[in-house]
Amino acid sequence: MPTHERRIEPCAGLRPWVSGYHLVWSPPGQVYNLAHFPSGESALVFRATGAGIGDLCAIGPFRRARYKRVCAASFYISVGLRPGRAREVLGWPLHELVDQFVPLEDLWNSIGRTLRAQLIESPPEFAVPLFEAAISRIVKRTKAGSASIVSRIVSAMDRDSDTSIDEHARSAGLSCRQLRHLFRLELGMGPKHYSRIARLRRLLASARTKTSWVDLALESGFYDQAHMIREFRDLLNAPPETFLAGRVGGRNCSITE
Repeated sequence: MPTHERRIEPCAGLRPWVSGYHLVWSPPGQVYNLAHFPSGESALVFRATGAGIGDLCAIGPFRRARYKRVCAASFYISVGLRPGRAREVLGWPLHELVDQFVPLEDLWNSIGRTLRAQLIESPPEFAVPLFEAAISRIVKRTKAGSASIVSRIVSAMDRDSDTSIDEHARSAGLSCRQLRHLFRLELGMGPKHYSRIARLRRLLASARTKTSWVDLALESGFYDQAHMIREFRDLLNAPPETFLAGRVGGRNCSITE
C-alpha cells in the first residue's frame, strides 16, 4: 500500500471544474492492484516514474470497472474533473476519450508539454499550484454552453433515480435525442448509462450501514435484488459480496480508488 497519501481541495476559482487532488507517495518498485470504477469523472494524472522521468495523461470517464496490476510511481497526483465539465478543461469531445488514457500534450499541445516538464523538474509540493495555473489558463478560454446543462442533470441523477430521462430532457428544453448528444459530448456516455452508474454508486454509499440486499436494491431504485446483481456484474464485473469484500478482478483491490 502507499506509504503516504493526501487529498487537497481545489482553489475556489476552479471548483466548478475540479473536484480535488489526490497525491500519493510510494516506495520504489512496489506493485499494487489498481481499480478504476465506473464514473462520470475524468482526470489528469501525473506519475513520476524515476529521476527526471514522468508521464502526464488525461483519463476519460469509465463506463465499466477496469482492474489491473501496476508498478507504483514514486509520486502520483490525480486531478479529478467534475462530470459534465471535463470537456471545457480537456478541449476534446468526451465520447472520444471515454475509457481512454491519452497523453495530455496530445490535447493541450505546448501547454501540456510545458506542464509535464515543470512537474518532472519540480518537487511534489509544487504539483498542485502547477496544475492550477495550467487549468486556469485553459478554462479562461472556455464559454458557458451545453456543459452547464449536462452538469445540472448529472447532479440531479446523483441525488435520485425517480426522474426519467424524458423528464430531464423536457426540463432542459431538449428532445431526448438532443440530450443524448450533449451527454456523449460532455460526459462520454448516454444519460441512461450514467443513470445506471449513479444508481449503483448511491447503493454503495449505503451498503456499509445496511444488511438487507433486498432493502438496498429497492431503496436505491432497482426493480428487485436480481436486477441489482445484474448491474453489479455488468458495471463492476463482480457480484455484490465479492465487490464489497474488495476481491475483484481476480485479486484484492481497494474499493475506494
